[in-house]
Amino acid sequence: MGEEVTRVYSHLTPTGGVVRDALGALVAKGAVERDKRQGAVWYSIVEPAPVSDNGANVTETVPAGA
Repeated sequence: MGEEVTRVYSHLTPTGGVVRDALGALVAKGAVERDKRQGAVWYSIVEPAPVSDNGANVTETVPAGA
């Protein structure tokens, strides 16, 4: 656990609890999704929604009958 952090920041030694807390905070912010599969917990990055020039989220609309 935390192998990527250790690889990038070799001077740090993250503990399992620190990594779980950080991932939990990212889940709460909506930046990461948590998925439980076969007794293991998997985390994946949430892709941000596209933003228009005025800062509003862009949603795709399909006209009726299209």
